[in-house]
Amino acid sequence: MKPDFELADVINHTKPYISQQLGNSARTLFALSRCRTAELGGHIDKCSDIACSYVGISYNSCRNRHCPKCQQIQKEVWLMAMQHRTLPVSYFHVVFTIPHELNSLCLLYPKQMYDTLFKVAWATLKGFAANEQYAIKMGMTAVLHTWGQNLSLHPHIHCIVPAGGMDYNGKWKKLKGNKANGRKGFLFPMDALKKVYKAKFMAALRKLSKNGRIPKQDSRFLNELFNKEWVIYAKRPFAGAKQVIEYLGRYTHKVAISNHRLKIVNENHTSFNYKDYKDGAKQKLMLLTNEEFIRRFSQHILPDGFTKIRHFGLHSGASTGIMDKLCLQLTHKIRPKFSRAAALIIAKEKSSYNPKICPCCGKNTIQTLLTWQTGKPPPRQLNFKLLTKNHHP
Repeated sequence: MKPDFELADVINHTKPYISQQLGNSARTLFALSRCRTAELGGHIDKCSDIACSYVGISYNSCRNRHCPKCQQIQKEVWLMAMQHRTLPVSYFHVVFTIPHELNSLCLLYPKQMYDTLFKVAWATLKGFAANEQYAIKMGMTAVLHTWGQNLSLHPHIHCIVPAGGMDYNGKWKKLKGNKANGRKGFLFPMDALKKVYKAKFMAALRKLSKNGRIPKQDSRFLNELFNKEWVIYAKRPFAGAKQVIEYLGRYTHKVAISNHRLKIVNENHTSFNYKDYKDGAKQKLMLLTNEEFIRRFSQHILPDGFTKIRHFGLHSGASTGIMDKLCLQLTHKIRPKFSRAAALIIAKEKSSYNPKICPCCGKNTIQTLLTWQTGKPPPRQLNFKLLTKNHHP
């Protein structure tokens, strides 16, 4: 169902503010406002069935990763790729966060800070796995999220981690997990994991400052930061890879807010629903000025070329051969090769997307009569004979 309001509506109400105040984010925001409009070009289609003779205009998508309208197909392809990348074992869902005191550095130096978040999270898990108590090579897939429900800045990464790894003999070694509060906990002791993660991140922060990649930080600020409790959250293990991949799929191609959450958009204000986790996850309505709404959304626009989904260890592309052998060990079957082209076809079918299907009669009879390029308006008048002529496939 098409939403009543779109992010593009808010952007169109705030173009002067965006141009004057939001710098590099303006290019992305204006791209989102043009998505599926005549400004990006499009094509005119006609049903070749004589009894139908449907004619319609379709506009091109912006394909920007921050667009709430352009991610569904790519998400489905990613899910299929991940089902191939992972093993038929139990997986944990782990979340690494950083204190809100670092938000200002994340806004000013997003690439440096978010790169550090990925690297330190992996270094922490990899270090524990290499300990002689476990002695395994493990894997991790991580997805960056930067927002909370009210669009505030809340940088964290969602990770999936297999419940085990490969030992030094190339065999799969399952880890049962540690006991926590009388039940099965994460692979490694959580209290120790938090301490090591915090220490590694603080060391990385000091190194960034020393190398001039971020400004020098006040020693008092760093000491206060070190004395805080840093949060790592680990859910109980999923039964298999499919469940955890589907769960992680909620985060991979999400943007800061979906169009369906927007309830009112007018010339001055925007309201949207959100879950207030401090009040029992109750659904509430937030009202912001359009400028404040766009300012909050722009905080979550990532730097050009920044990779928000990363694979480490056994999950990395360099370990494809090793994963094939482990899969054969676990299932006694040869893992089939992954084809992105085939996955794309399946994803389009799952999303009910078929440009050849007529939206009026439902037959496979749509033909493109005319296309026009970006920056040009659609033709005001079309050749009548062109539209009424029956085109056979």
